[in-house]
Amino acid sequence: MKKSNLNKPILYVIENINFDKHVLIFGYNNCEVIIKNCNFEYGAYVWINGKCTIEDSSIKEFLSYLSIGADDLTIKNINLKNFGSNVGFYADNVINIIDSNIGSKKEKTNISIMAVNGINLANSKIEGSKINCKTKYIESDKNSTLIATDNLDLNRDNFNQLNIESPFITYNGKSLINNRRKIVLYKNDSPLRMKRLEFLEVLKKLKNKCALLNNRKIEETKKELDNQAIVKILKKDN
Repeated sequence: MKKSNLNKPILYVIENINFDKHVLIFGYNNCEVIIKNCNFEYGAYVWINGKCTIEDSSIKEFLSYLSIGADDLTIKNINLKNFGSNVGFYADNVINIIDSNIGSKKEKTNISIMAVNGINLANSKIEGSKINCKTKYIESDKNSTLIATDNLDLNRDNFNQLNIESPFITYNGKSLINNRRKIVLYKNDSPLRMKRLEFLEVLKKLKNKCALLNNRKIEETKKELDNQAIVKILKKDN
């Protein structure tokens, strides 16, 4: 094998197959798996020790869970919708999500995207009720967005820019309320911007507390006036 230069990692190509049962795909010993133009009618569980690329394929819900992991994982030209409670993408190195739409605002789905070294987003939209994104860096273009209807949890060391939309944001462990909904985080001003959001959140809490106290005082004064005798009120008016 060494003389003939055949001692190389094995490449498996799964292409143009319609699976009518739940499928489990495992790869070992630093292999590479390419899944292309396939239809998984009853979901799939994929875990590869090596590289995995899933491209131009359809994966439907099975038992409300989808889990795909590899050392290096690439999701390309994939539309994943109508899932149940949990969707997870994992990588020991890097995750690439390209030309793909994952989830929907209408779905109550928890989406986890976790990679040890990095996540690359290109022309892709990821939507769910809760999104948990953890990695060392995120590389994202202007056409990519993370949208969470309930909470967006971002835990990463570095990034270039990131379009996010969520009423609640947890950024490296700090919780913020984002009433503006759509914001763009940039590498240079992100810490300052998050501090500003944090300060705005304090001001909003103070404003809400003052409004609550004022409403309480108004209600108390109204009750006092309502309980006064009519003769007394008329005398004051005269």
